[in-house]
Amino acid sequence: MAMRSCLVVSLALLASGCLPGGEPLLPELKGKWAAPNAAKLRYALAAERYANPPAPAASGDCRNEYVVFEKHAVTVYANGQINPVLMVQNVKRDGTRVIIDGGAPMVAGGKKLQIELVLRHDGDIRFDDIVDERGRSMRYDRFENAQAHRAGITTVGDVFALVLDLKPCRA
Repeated sequence: MAMRSCLVVSLALLASGCLPGGEPLLPELKGKWAAPNAAKLRYALAAERYANPPAPAASGDCRNEYVVFEKHAVTVYANGQINPVLMVQNVKRDGTRVIIDGGAPMVAGGKKLQIELVLRHDGDIRFDDIVDERGRSMRYDRFENAQAHRAGITTVGDVFALVLDLKPCRA
């Protein structure tokens, strides 16, 4: 019975676009994307806490963590957890720039946001800016967190760059 209900829930999530496999925001954003800077940071933080931290994932390795640009959300899949970054309402393409309008997930306050990404010629994606509902860039807004500061993360833009500076996953 538990297996059947798990299957039903998984199929419902897939149908609603919450699991990878749905339509991408744009054809260029199709598939899984690796966030190598986030993996490096996670390793550095683990090394600070543990004598023998697990080895960092190889660049482009998407077995345990990756980002997907789905039709209705930009989502991070990490170690079996699904973490929406942005609930998508609209997407525009302006040359190499991709502008995604949406809102933060309700658990993060549900504020309206705009994320700007740059598609590079080498196939990578780079975070460029995050704009609030008033049209003000939040990239250089500072926040206070001692552990993040020790790792060199001091601004909102630093956090989004960790998650959204991406490379295509290796096959």
